[in-house]
Amino acid sequence: MDVIYIFSNLEVSISSQIFTMKRIVVTLGAAFSLILLVSAMKSVAVTVDLYAKGIPISVEAPNGSTIRSGLMDGMDMGNGKTLNWEINKGEFSLDVSMQDEDIKQTKSEYVRYSKSVAQKDPSFVRFVESDLNGFLVKLSFNGAIEYDFYHVVEKDKRAIEFSVGLGTSDYSLENIRKIYHAAQTAH
Repeated sequence: MDVIYIFSNLEVSISSQIFTMKRIVVTLGAAFSLILLVSAMKSVAVTVDLYAKGIPISVEAPNGSTIRSGLMDGMDMGNGKTLNWEINKGEFSLDVSMQDEDIKQTKSEYVRYSKSVAQKDPSFVRFVESDLNGFLVKLSFNGAIEYDFYHVVEKDKRAIEFSVGLGTSDYSLENIRKIYHAAQTAH
């Protein structure tokens, strides 16, 4: 009887040690995965600073992104010079623009106006995401589904507006959401 008890306790002790070792392996695996994920994210996203280009903002964009002059850069719309830059890398294209004059509306008025314009567009389907600074919108062009977004940040008494740049031809939800989320990193 004592022999069975000893073997039973030995079995419980071994099972407990195996469980503890499995837990250690899982924990180490999770920690290693987290380290790899953080390293991958650092190599994927970099801070792009537009201060030298006249727009007081920085955003996270894919590593290797280039900055080029936007379509509206330098135009005088009667209310100050427009500063307009695009941040591009492959199908990632983020348009950043700012009127070089003090803001005349509140941020919520900018968003409300842009939402109104989007809803009046015959291709408008619905808002996919929306917050105080902007929105992601679903559009349908004769059954072809595309996505777009608008995002605005108020900084240094200026309204800095973000939208999809002209450098992309991929208007899928996945790509546009990636660009929209980059705009949301603006600081």
